[in-house]
Amino acid sequence: MKEQIVRRQQLIFWLVPRQDTCLMRYLLSALAAILFTALLISSAMATAIEVPSSSEDRPKLKSIYGVTHGVTELKDPQTRVMVFIFTDVDCPVAQLYQPRLKKMHADFADQGVKFFAIYPNARTEIPEMAKHAHDQDLPYPAFSDTDHLLADLLDAEATPEVVVLNADWEKKYQGAIDNQFKRQGRRGTASVHYLRDAIEQTLSGHTPTIQSMPPSGCPIERMKKLPPRAGLTYHRDIAP
Repeated sequence: MKEQIVRRQQLIFWLVPRQDTCLMRYLLSALAAILFTALLISSAMATAIEVPSSSEDRPKLKSIYGVTHGVTELKDPQTRVMVFIFTDVDCPVAQLYQPRLKKMHADFADQGVKFFAIYPNARTEIPEMAKHAHDQDLPYPAFSDTDHLLADLLDAEATPEVVVLNADWEKKYQGAIDNQFKRQGRRGTASVHYLRDAIEQTLSGHTPTIQSMPPSGCPIERMKKLPPRAGLTYHRDIAP
């Protein structure tokens, strides 16, 4: 990146007349600012997700069988890409995307790409999640994240929303699945396939051309966190 800045500065130096030094300095400053911003964005997207070391803060996901799994258990030695799909049992947009997500899962199943359905809404109980996963015939694991620890770790805000990580837990893409739905309405069909493109480019070792795109759907329903009560004791406040 530094070499690119130097080359562009040299190019502008020769294109701008020598006597117009003010304009040259302005162009050089503007170009450096743009490239620096691009470098920051690229670095932010490539930063590995840091799973909290504390068991209290580490995401714990419950399967449709009620078994708790740590998020780091989801990756195995053959995993090259992880796709976390934040979904819901009744969000209309999330339901419409189920067929194409299953198609993508089938297309990448033998390439080390693992899909996970994550149900983050506080009101969704395990039996309801299990019924929805069964009725939708999801071919990939489904987990409950009703305490929102995974949603918070990945900065997920809506359903459906996808997050693509590589084997080093680096975030490669986050947001909409494609461009069919947007906040102002919807297209007849999608013309840009953000998730599919991000998976393919990550598998090839490249940074996705598009690394984020705002999702459209339903906001994640988070629990209200009550502030700790000072001076609470078992004998005075809890024991019968």
